[in-house]
Amino acid sequence: MTQRYYFHLVASVDEIVDTVGVEIETEEQARRDALAVILEMQDAGDLPQDHADWRLEIRTWNDQLILVISL
Repeated sequence: MTQRYYFHLVASVDEIVDTVGVEIETEEQARRDALAVILEMQDAGDLPQDHADWRLEIRTWNDQLILVISL
């Protein structure tokens, strides 16, 4: 059964909130998708210039934190 996951980019003073989310089968798939997106953003130069303070948070539809990935 799929579940909707949300991928938020968060820093100490700013955040980019995913209001749409993505239907994904498992938490492991959400983690793999998140890592793939981070790599794409790095390759395209789309990460914030000083991204040391940024992290990607994966959350469920009820805002349960699943995983945090530092950028």
